[in-house]
Amino acid sequence: EHPEGVPRLYTHNMDVDGENKASLAKIDGEVETFFMQESGKSGAIETLKRGCLSPEVLELKIGAAVMFTKNSFDAGYVNGTLGTVTGFDEDTGFPIVETREGDHITATPAEWAVEDGGKTLAKITQIPLRLAWAITIHKSQGMSMDAAIMDLSRAFEYGQGYVALSRVRTLQGIHLIGVNQRALEVHPLVLERDEEMRTSSEEAEDGFNALGKEELAKLHENFILAMGGSIKKVDRPKDKWSAGGVKEEKWEATLALISEGKTLDEIVALRQRTRGTIVEHMEELARLTKLPTLDMPTFAGLTEQEAKEIRAAVTELGSEYLKPVFTELGERYPYEIIRLMRLELGVPKEKPKATKDVNEKTAASTKEKPEKLGAKWTKEEEEELLKLFHARTPTKRIAEKLMRQSGGIRARLKKLGVLDIK
Repeated sequence: EHPEGVPRLYTHNMDVDGENKASLAKIDGEVETFFMQESGKSGAIETLKRGCLSPEVLELKIGAAVMFTKNSFDAGYVNGTLGTVTGFDEDTGFPIVETREGDHITATPAEWAVEDGGKTLAKITQIPLRLAWAITIHKSQGMSMDAAIMDLSRAFEYGQGYVALSRVRTLQGIHLIGVNQRALEVHPLVLERDEEMRTSSEEAEDGFNALGKEELAKLHENFILAMGGSIKKVDRPKDKWSAGGVKEEKWEATLALISEGKTLDEIVALRQRTRGTIVEHMEELARLTKLPTLDMPTFAGLTEQEAKEIRAAVTELGSEYLKPVFTELGERYPYEIIRLMRLELGVPKEKPKATKDVNEKTAASTKEKPEKLGAKWTKEEEEELLKLFHARTPTKRIAEKLMRQSGGIRARLKKLGVLDIK
């Protein structure tokens, strides 16, 4: 059973009109009728009527379930506020509505207008109410409701189910009495565009990963300046683990804590640094051959099975780029944890430092990127990709042969329907 006094959302006008008329007819008492007033150009008037949630002829009785159809914060209601007609003003005849919150509001006429250059081309005036036992999903767009009973069994448009479900503020307020397959389907064009953007995003991320640290920092600074911001250098407080007044390498305090047997999260807490910063210290220590031998799964807080899974993915896909590994693992492990486990397999390459010459920096970063990074796929390339994939060629080898990033290879395989990436 569903609660009383909750509006119903339907896909078709016929269902809405029938339920509202039937519910109004069940109430004893006289009908009060309010007619819409209009002025201006006929074409603009018709446009206003189609967009107005209040009907041209509004029939009400005391006890009718109603919904406000316009925002008026001063009057105390918004589009979607529910209530019940409790009476009609003795002087004006306008309906008095008691809202769900217990407020009593006299619903006075409101205007909807089309203006151009400060001149009103057309306007309509009506009491900003409609019967609210039922409403179409289309008309509910823009509303925010406490609860709704919805029948999606006759949904006929892509996204219709999403519109209905998203009208309600909480999950507890949703009462679903019917649904069909179309109700929750996404438009094919939207899916296509989404896949294109995901692919472009993955390839762009691979491109950024190929940049040196200083070059990436410079791009960040340029973006801040382009957006009208400013950059101010701030002296960072001394690390509480550094010796007072004595300059030390950024990784020395981290090394001391590792040597004491601290775990990653313990070091993060003691040094008040991010996981990424601590892992960066450890990578630098590895390059300098100063990193102690560690039980990496215990240090990272992993089970042996989790560590085994990460090792296998890094071994198969290579350790130069982390995005393919992150995707292969179902995005279940943070990049910092993957970087830690990567240290078991060898010392990671140091990203090249940027030079002062902008052109030299651009040339250096471009040299590291695959030639076809972000380029459109040809039919011949897709055929070659499928051939290599079915031959069980490792993703890294396919990427090298087709001069693309591993992330781009996996994204294309997914689009071609031969690889399922969750």
